[in-house]
Amino acid sequence: MVEIPKKVQKLLEDPKTNIVLGTVDDDNTPNAVPMNHVWIEDKETISVGDVFFSKTERNLKSVDKAVISFWKGSEGYQIKAKFKEFRNSGDLFEEKKEIVEKKDLKLRKIGLLTAEEIYITSPGPEAGDRLI
Repeated sequence: MVEIPKKVQKLLEDPKTNIVLGTVDDDNTPNAVPMNHVWIEDKETISVGDVFFSKTERNLKSVDKAVISFWKGSEGYQIKAKFKEFRNSGDLFEEKKEIVEKKDLKLRKIGLLTAEEIYITSPGPEAGDRLI
């Protein structure tokens, strides 16, 4: 587990940031989905809101790895993460459910991910370098 730097947290939580969640299945077939409901829970944990997951849910349950790629303008990062669990009850779930329902969507569950590695995806000489 690694601590997510503040500048990375800030970009990930910016509502104008583009976010893609990537997973693979047991046969290593990739799946990538755009995300609008991603939150920093603590210095190393990210939650993702399941509004439409099907393949993503299966993939996270069977291969507990994910990648979150996100960018705004020319600043971007990639977080490689380990899937911890899904939650469909409790305080954290209820808090996120309230946020999502304001957008006339139904939150089915949240997935918790732990950051393992962070890479720079911004264009320039550091592109592809490991930040942490």
